[in-house]
Amino acid sequence: MKLETLRPERYDAFYRFNEAIFPTRVSVPARFRFQIVDNPLLAAKDAPDVVLVTEDDGSILGQVALQPIEFHYGGTRTRGFMGVDLFVKESGRNARAGGALAFKIARAYSPFLCVTVSEAAEKVFAAIGIRTIGTMRKLLWVRGARGLAGLVRAAVGGRARLRPLAAPPTCAVGGARFTRASVGDVARIAQRPWSPDCLELDRSPAFLAWRFFAVPDVYATYVLEDDPCCFFVVRAAARRGLSVLLLVDYRLAPERTETLAHVVAAVQQLARLGGFDAVATASSVAAFDAVLARARFFAVGAPVPVLGNLAAAPQSLLVTLADADSDLRFDAAGPIFG
Repeated sequence: MKLETLRPERYDAFYRFNEAIFPTRVSVPARFRFQIVDNPLLAAKDAPDVVLVTEDDGSILGQVALQPIEFHYGGTRTRGFMGVDLFVKESGRNARAGGALAFKIARAYSPFLCVTVSEAAEKVFAAIGIRTIGTMRKLLWVRGARGLAGLVRAAVGGRARLRPLAAPPTCAVGGARFTRASVGDVARIAQRPWSPDCLELDRSPAFLAWRFFAVPDVYATYVLEDDPCCFFVVRAAARRGLSVLLLVDYRLAPERTETLAHVVAAVQQLARLGGFDAVATASSVAAFDAVLARARFFAVGAPVPVLGNLAAAPQSLLVTLADADSDLRFDAAGPIFG
């Protein structure tokens, strides 16, 4: 058993391994290029941050893919890595393949963060100092009788079709007016970190352009007209029996927490306009939870653990579905990435 970093000459074997372990993905190469290779923080396009554990004959037993990230914490902006797609074949688990990958992460890819992980992987990570530093809650707003009908449909195993995204040029709610942004507008979006005690993933113009505009006709980004610190991103999704408008990402100025209520109202308005059954999102900030609860969102499923190997756990976290692969895994990402 040995470790190797993924290089282009091994892409075909890597794709075959992923097609076997993630059979529902529509296009493994397209997803890999978007999620890993096209990341603007990647140092070299022919040297992605992917580690394989293999048999001596080169057959792949397991993998971990990592995204270079930037985050704000302690008053500084720091580079690190986000772990995605950690997987070890059952035949390699007794050979400690998972432990080998974990030690490689600790040695070569720190600071390291990970949003959601299996219970088995969490135990392996804990042994090398990668521990739970917070949680992200999944929340759902059901749209009246239509949404209740969708919940009934889901309960009996029904499916909902993926509805087209309704994204008009502007959206006005309660005196606030949001304008739909183009990729050329991302330079005017400003991020103001919440506090030195909050770990917050960075939203640079390069990140926004890659994450929400590189794939056409999937995401819609809206910016509050009088406040470039306040923006949100939505996309259409289908989750079991529900047609869902997914609130993928959002930010607001720390001194203007009331603008989150405008964001939520605007997303609910877009859901009605598009005929969706529900709105789904995630929150890791208690103040955000309270705003969402007042808008009749309720928690679904278990909280999602956020792991890291920071010297000390932050007092709070600001992560959303846009971080790691939470968004892409929400509903298998529809017909684009599957």
